Amino acid sequence: MMRIVVIKGGSFLDCNHCGTTNASHALYCVHDGHPLYQQEPHGRLQAQSYCSACGAIINHNAARYCGKCGSSLDVYESSKTRFSRHTYFDFNLVRSVLPGLFLSIVMLLGLSQIILGAIRDNTEPGDFWNAQLPITPESLNVLNMTLFANLTSLSISMENDQFSQQIIYISAGMSYILIFAVLSLIAGGFLIKWLHPLIDEWKAAIFVAVGYAMLLVIISPLSGAENIDQGNNQVSFAFNTFSALVNGLFIGFMFSYASMVLRKGRLKEKMRVFVYQRALYYGVFVFLAGYGVMLVISSFLTAQYEPPAEWGEMGDATMIDNLMNAVFIVRMAVYLFNFSVLNTFVLNNPDFEEKSTFSFLSGFSNNAETMGWTYDIPPQFFDSNEIVFIIITAALFIMTGRLLVASGQQKMLKSIVVYSIVFAVIMTFFSFNVSMNQIIQHQAQQMEHDNMSFFTGFEIIRTFAVSMIYAMVTALIGALTRKIF
Repeated sequence: MMRIVVIKGGSFLDCNHCGTTNASHALYCVHDGHPLYQQEPHGRLQAQSYCSACGAIINHNAARYCGKCGSSLDVYESSKTRFSRHTYFDFNLVRSVLPGLFLSIVMLLGLSQIILGAIRDNTEPGDFWNAQLPITPESLNVLNMTLFANLTSLSISMENDQFSQQIIYISAGMSYILIFAVLSLIAGGFLIKWLHPLIDEWKAAIFVAVGYAMLLVIISPLSGAENIDQGNNQVSFAFNTFSALVNGLFIGFMFSYASMVLRKGRLKEKMRVFVYQRALYYGVFVFLAGYGVMLVISSFLTAQYEPPAEWGEMGDATMIDNLMNAVFIVRMAVYLFNFSVLNTFVLNNPDFEEKSTFSFLSGFSNNAETMGWTYDIPPQFFDSNEIVFIIITAALFIMTGRLLVASGQQKMLKSIVVYSIVFAVIMTFFSFNVSMNQIIQHQAQQMEHDNMSFFTGFEIIRTFAVSMIYAMVTALIGALTRKIF
């Protein structure tokens, strides 16, 4: 029999499984996660718990099976595998996170050294265009590769006697080495969760993100290169410290959190109770799943795609077949994902009367040849089966919406809104950083109007709005389909 203790006017519940005293509003025991019994105003005790299979609320005291999905309510798992204890933002949390953070940093630096050696061994001086950077491999080092792996923005200055030009890359085009940052953070997150299985994942991920970002902030001023001699040109490049901070926080949190949840196992009941944690989980899930699907499709399309002949004239053909495929597949996957959620690519140049845009719905708004300037959007790559990409993406998002509201109608709209915002933030970040956004400023001494700048890529506001609306609508469709079947 559940014992109710009244202390100074407030009621507390004793767990009938371990005896721990809990607050009156608690649904589960804070010590072992066992379902508690709540006291109603008229004095009757009523069981209030949640089905571990579908998340439906169970209000019947003697219920042995869920009235919604039929799952047994008698099965009880140990708290060591089902519930996390409360984790405080204190020194103990820092101490718990440090081994995983240290592993992530060591792995990132080691993998950066490996890719740096591969680039130097397989790239001739002057041919580093194949990695989409007008610099030589000799000017790179481990710190540079570490920042590239985290999509840190940089500026490149080129000067000679005739002109000066500054190229500001939001992405350096080397997005394929982001996988090294991802693998490093996943390994660190797994280690943290293995050493401390009861830790709150999102709190641990915050500490990982802060430490990871501080590393990037410290090394960003030490990276880059100056006065690189390229024949008639002098080239310099430098990384943006603010970009290092933002990217470190975002990438560090996202992938360390995802790995800790993955290490934790299947979705737990508390994710069905707390709206923000459930929304965060599914926002990360649908992005990773969607981008993974697009990587597979991009790999298939790239195998059938032949780059324009003029690309081969700008670099070694073998290098293009090897390195450029990795760059190309990753970047095209970002474009496919954006186009499939009905986003639009933009190219804005002062020489154009209006912006040039491309999307699956409207095609090209201006001359399709303008897209060839950037080596980003080859029109021939998207010539087939756009409707298939849209259907695959829509099916994935609708299924995610069904899973999101699996706990019933309780706080359904709030869950969908928060989930949509989480996905839109993640989608906007990676679209803006991976899609080779760039702004070029050019000054030629012999021209009267010597300033030129243009933007190419996915715009932040447009991408955020489209991604949020798309996720919200598909989640609502998924929620409605649960009522039908």
